This record gives sequence, structure tokens and C-alpha cells, in this order.
Amino acid sequence: MQKVTVRFVDARDDYVIETDEISIEEIKERIINNYPDVRDKFLRIIQRGKILNNSVVINSDTVLHCSISDEESNQSSAEQDARRVGFDRLLEMGLEENEVLELRQQFHTLRGVNVLETPNLATQAEEQWIENAGNESVEVSESQVDLLMGLVLGYFAGIIIIFWLKEANIFSRRQQQGIISGIVINVFFGILRWF
Repeated sequence: MQKVTVRFVDARDDYVIETDEISIEEIKERIINNYPDVRDKFLRIIQRGKILNNSVVINSDTVLHCSISDEESNQSSAEQDARRVGFDRLLEMGLEENEVLELRQQFHTLRGVNVLETPNLATQAEEQWIENAGNESVEVSESQVDLLMGLVLGYFAGIIIIFWLKEANIFSRRQQQGIISGIVINVFFGILRWF
């Protein structure tokens, strides 16, 4: 049994469906049956920034977003994807322009990129982040762990660890940077003890 959670952009409570397999069309029917006030409205089911067609079948645990509007969109999801790129795709999910702008600023500030200087690269990074569902933060934390591990090795093993640095297969580049920094810190503290 799988659990499909539908989140609404209009602040309704989440709607949870437990089933083995379900199509987007069936999800829409269940939402209409459960919320009669949306019967005359148009529903769009969105996953990772893409509008899903009625024929798509969900067969794993997932979270979907439901956008409810008074007007039907005349464009296919491919045309909508072509029109809106990057975080602008979130506008279709019901976010306001100022919310998307804030998200964009925070995202690029954390990445250390000036959006005005590289707008195409910034849009590509946003697209990649949306497609990866935000898994980029996992890679960042892994590289931080590598750096910390290198610092610890460099500090406690000292000069001895330098002999293994030449072996590129043993340590990643981030670990090597941490080892060198750890050795420098160790030497610095050694010099301080003399004074």
C-alpha cells in the first residue's frame, strides 16, 4: 500500500490517499468528491514543478500539489514548461511573484552567484535544483563532512599524513584541502606553544 499526499496551494488541509496504484484522473475525481466546492473549477496536479497529465499513474509514495483555478489553461504542459523556466514555474503552483523572487534571491545567495551577471546560468541552476528535488543540499553536506574529516586527520596525524596525500585515490580533493588546513592549524598551535 502506498501513500499519496495531495497538498493544496489554497491552504486546505492535505488530502491523503492510500492505494496500490492511482492515476491523476482518479486523484482529481476523489478531490472533487471530497471537496464539492471545487466541482466547477479546474484542477492541476503538479509534481516537482511539472503539471501531470490525467494519464500519469502514481505507484509509489509521493507528495503532489494541487492548484485550483476558475479558468482552464489552454496550453499543454510542454508549452507551459517552455514559457516558464526556473523558479518561475512555481508561479503556476500558486506562489506570488514576490515569494518566487525571495526564493530566487535566497537560493542564489546560498550558491554565491550574482543573478544579474549570469542570468542563463542562474536559470539552469534553478531548473537543475527543481529536477533534482533539492538534493543539491545533500551533496553540499557530504563535501562539508569530507572537509571536516580532512581537518581532523591533518590536525591529529600532522606531517605524517602528507605522504599519503600524493595518492589521489585515497582522499578526495575536499579531504586533501582539509588535511592541509589541519596541518597548518597544528603547526600554528605548535608555534604558539613556544611563546
